[in-house]
Amino acid sequence: MSSDSSKKQWTFMSCSVDAVRILIRVPMMFASPLFLSAREIEAVQETISGVNKASISRFYHQEMTRISGLDGIAGVEAVSGYARSFALSDGTSTSMWAVFDEIATGKGNMAAKSVEAMAYQQYWQDLVSNTIGTFLRGTLKGQSRAEQNIVFEILFFLYYFPLYVLMVLGLMILKVFPSNNESLFKFVTLIETVFLTIFTLPFGILGLLMLPIAMMTKISSSPLPSRQGYEEIPETDEEEAGKRQLPGTYLTFITKPKQDMKVGLRFGSNTSGEVVVTNIKQGSLAESSELLVGDLVFNINGTTLEGQSPRYAASLLLGSVGKISMEGTHADASIVDDEGTV
Repeated sequence: MSSDSSKKQWTFMSCSVDAVRILIRVPMMFASPLFLSAREIEAVQETISGVNKASISRFYHQEMTRISGLDGIAGVEAVSGYARSFALSDGTSTSMWAVFDEIATGKGNMAAKSVEAMAYQQYWQDLVSNTIGTFLRGTLKGQSRAEQNIVFEILFFLYYFPLYVLMVLGLMILKVFPSNNESLFKFVTLIETVFLTIFTLPFGILGLLMLPIAMMTKISSSPLPSRQGYEEIPETDEEEAGKRQLPGTYLTFITKPKQDMKVGLRFGSNTSGEVVVTNIKQGSLAESSELLVGDLVFNINGTTLEGQSPRYAASLLLGSVGKISMEGTHADASIVDDEGTV
């Protein structure tokens, strides 16, 4: 399984719901350059881009880092910490709000809201890039799975591809911009916000219509892991899966006959950001596995959970069907966040 499999992509539901979350923060996106320095803005966005592993964003922020003058996290530790927590949980982590309060206390509430707005701006850019990239390098190559919606992916590609091209052209233009230029950096940030507002508005309207449906049906609105490089582990190939184990871990299997079946697991995270089993429902599919409450889980179906959130782990299980492999180790981990159920 390639490293691309840990990238996030949108579904129709997650794209629509996230569009609402993004659009309501547009006013603060326009105001953010008034409350944050170029280094602070770039610290937020570069950190999120690194977690989301968006190919274009990685190269884009090499140039934006140079233009902003960001040469390390000294002086921007708080905003960088918020951004990492935001990216790992897609903006839902409880620990993220503790850092938000820290920023609000030190720099003011408007600065903290600006950090949040810049986080959502980068989140949007990364998932646009990843969703289109997955369509081009995954769907078109026949790599599919049960929860795939071809109609959404085609429409998303047709709608957002012009912006995708503009992002590539923008990267080329940034290469000729001078370094350490605060005003130029903030001007580029405002241009990004303009494009975000224009392209996201239709999805935001759809999102408002979809929110009641999402709340009543409890359909997942979390981004999915990408299908780029996706390979299912054959049901009979337990020996091959075992060859990929880390030392001191166990490999267990859960058989999930249907994609919409509940597994009966709840995930949390510990102080090191590792995914932890926090609850196993009695009589569930998970109860017959080797998993125990407090165990650390390192990968699901070969997809690593390193640096990922409990919500991400739950989305992997939600999107899997058949025999699902899980690698973990017995532990008694302390829980910081408890936020992923499947």
